[in-house]
Amino acid sequence: MKRSVLEDMMGRAKHAFTIHDYEAAESLAQEVMRSAPKSAAPRILLGNIYSSQQRYEEAERHFTEALDIRDDIPEGFNNLGVIYRLQGRYDEAVFVFKKALELSPGRGDIYYNLGNIYKEVGHQAEAIEAYENSIARNPDFILAYNNLGTLYEKSGDYEKALEVYDRALIRDANHPTILYNRGITLQEMEKLGEAEESFRTALKSRPGWTNALNNLGITLQRQNRLDESGEAFKEILRLDPNNFTAQNNLATTYLQQGWQEDAQNLYRKALEKNPGYAKAAVNLGHLISKQEPGGGSLGELADLLNSNPDNDDLKYQYAINLQRAGKKREAEAQLLELIKKDPARAEYLKQLGLLYADMGQPDESRKYFTKLLEVNPEAQDYLIELAEIQFGKGKTSEAMSTLRDYIQLYPRDYRSRKLLADFAIRSDDYNTAMQTLLEMKTDYPEDGQVLALLARVYQHLNQKNEAIETAIELINLQGSRASTEDLSALNESISLYEQAAGAFDDEFGDAWGRNLERLGAMGESEAEELEEESYDMEVTDGYEEDLVPILDFGGDNLFLEELDDDDDDILDEELDVIEEGLEELAPNLMNLVDSSGAADRALAPMDTLPSPPAAPQAAAPAPAQGPPQMQQPGPQMPQPAPMPPQ
Repeated sequence: MKRSVLEDMMGRAKHAFTIHDYEAAESLAQEVMRSAPKSAAPRILLGNIYSSQQRYEEAERHFTEALDIRDDIPEGFNNLGVIYRLQGRYDEAVFVFKKALELSPGRGDIYYNLGNIYKEVGHQAEAIEAYENSIARNPDFILAYNNLGTLYEKSGDYEKALEVYDRALIRDANHPTILYNRGITLQEMEKLGEAEESFRTALKSRPGWTNALNNLGITLQRQNRLDESGEAFKEILRLDPNNFTAQNNLATTYLQQGWQEDAQNLYRKALEKNPGYAKAAVNLGHLISKQEPGGGSLGELADLLNSNPDNDDLKYQYAINLQRAGKKREAEAQLLELIKKDPARAEYLKQLGLLYADMGQPDESRKYFTKLLEVNPEAQDYLIELAEIQFGKGKTSEAMSTLRDYIQLYPRDYRSRKLLADFAIRSDDYNTAMQTLLEMKTDYPEDGQVLALLARVYQHLNQKNEAIETAIELINLQGSRASTEDLSALNESISLYEQAAGAFDDEFGDAWGRNLERLGAMGESEAEELEEESYDMEVTDGYEEDLVPILDFGGDNLFLEELDDDDDDILDEELDVIEEGLEELAPNLMNLVDSSGAADRALAPMDTLPSPPAAPQAAAPAPAQGPPQMQQPGPQMPQPAPMPPQ
């Protein structure tokens, strides 16, 4: 068959491969191989075709056959290394990548592939060296900057990560993946304004990118710009109505705005889309837990747990709610199961200790509190909740003694001292309450609740002047604050004060007490440690590029050994890349997606990556199942040396 015909056929095969028509590509490449049985090029192409279909044994065989024909082709070694890496055969992958570099030491893309192997197995120093070698040989190779930056970011070296991303942006100021990963690093550094700018710039280069929108929304939420944050998540849902991550994050924003019912509905919608979505399940569990026991809340938690049986956070919430509902033995069983699975989890030990205290089993309670302190000697705050249980059981002296033990350890703790004052008031021990509150007033002079409680104590001690002066102090505090919210509350405070003062001599003082409580609520400061459940928002991970196979043999200069003996005119390779995927995927070879298949929903050709020798081509998504067992390399392949220890 004429060379021109074979070259045309090979070109058509490569085009079919590029558009994912693997059947046509395979048929054409096989025809070329039959007509030119000593040619390496069609075998390289067939190896890539089979790799894209996860037919790894066939891919390995064709790459090995190509190297049997020509053992000086770096493309064959590179692509065989990609196959080995996908199988977890890292020593073999390193060996063949190094072999490729011996043949072509100036190839930045092969150094990059070697760096990815080292990164995956945790050899950080070797990975950094390989990425820097890649950049030194091809300063416009953005993928190497990207993965070097994510390596530093994941190891917590944020300053170095930023330095690498900034080097990349000198080469391509609008590269969306670099800008996106830079934004994530800035988020970790709590530089929220700069992170916001980085995400917004990424979105200008790549409008509608849902991952960037998601992290922009979280950045705005962390700045308490809740309306803007909600709009970012709503935009994601306009683009992708089934995006359960955006539903979860929007629900959490709604909760911060006080829209509890809307939040609960969104959590449920997220779980309808993905019943196993752990974050939404836990968040909904927290929300349900705040409801009164009964009324179906326990049943709904049980249903959530049935859909997420391996979700330990949800099981923990369920145990707490069983205890609240009085089903203490069932709660005990859940907590014991959790502790069996994770015996060093402090919150499990603490909760079981509290449960046994609630069940009247002090020896068991002490046993688990002792274990708790062995795991975390700083976890003394269990004493506060223990005191609440003791007080609820009518053991007032014991409860106040427990609080004093904690206050001795942490003399300036707000929550324990306020609780001690509250217990003292409720048990008519007004002198203890007054002493505690006066000490707190010294530490927190602008705390409205402390002032209101103190005025209440003065009332019970019949110290009218002190009570009224304290109420005036609270009103002056509100008047001195500049916020519109505080100033708008001032008029109501003055009115309440007048009512309170007029009601002081009421026979039981009920009106005075009620009004003081309202005054105190308006003057509540940030000093109080509010015991609110935390609701998780899901940050989208950074993007890592993946291994790069090499397909092309210099455009039209196809090497067909039996037709053209000029062996030196074959190596002008084309580098193919794809922009997306949590691990940026291997173009013209395969897409490496996680088991959820999330990455292959986001694939799109890269438009902004600086071009290597030839134009990039898109990759075909690979199925998410694990690859089959690979054959060993052919008999002519040398055995690799083991990788150096980490």
